Amino acid sequence: MQIVAGRKTVELRLACGALARFPRPLRPDEDGTFQLVGRARHFYGSFHVAVVGQVRGSDLRVTLTETYDGGGRDVTEEQLTPGVVPDFPGVICLAGEGSGA
Repeated sequence: MQIVAGRKTVELRLACGALARFPRPLRPDEDGTFQLVGRARHFYGSFHVAVVGQVRGSDLRVTLTETYDGGGRDVTEEQLTPGVVPDFPGVICLAGEGSGA
């Protein structure tokens, strides 16, 4: 997982090119806590995401909940550090080329 916070938007980047964009800046409250809620898009569709995070120094402690339209839910917790390239261990991304008919 990678969070890219700009002056006007926030992007949540997940494995296999899944991306959620939030049209507002990341603004933690007085305790350093923030929330992001929206939909992530992927080449096969979209799914609901909810991020609850807390700023701790230069790091972010994040809980991500992914909820899928057909049922199912994944919850992951991570600590994100600035300048670290995200790694998705154990993930294999598959895509088709289409029928070409």
